[in-house]
Amino acid sequence: MHGWNAAPSPWAGETDQSVEAEGSLTETLHPWREKFLGVEVTEEAVVGRPGAHLADASRNASLVLLGRRRRQALVGPHIGPVTHEVLHRATAPVVVVPHD
Repeated sequence: MHGWNAAPSPWAGETDQSVEAEGSLTETLHPWREKFLGVEVTEEAVVGRPGAHLADASRNASLVLLGRRRRQALVGPHIGPVTHEVLHRATAPVVVVPHD
């Protein structure tokens, strides 16, 4: 799932942004789909808070997998607001995987 908060713009409509986001998401997932042929992947581009959309989508999922960047700082939160919201609201098991 790819989510974003769309700012109203007189030059680009929400539909244009959605089509562009869906194309980018498909392109990003393509190599992973080829590498893991047996894994079912459903893609969706949505407008709004990504954490809320992921938590809602967890009702129909066996597992929610979230990536997070590795932090070098020793103090402070090590997860972002999206991961935090999903961990608190998801109905399916959640796995958080750090990556570079």
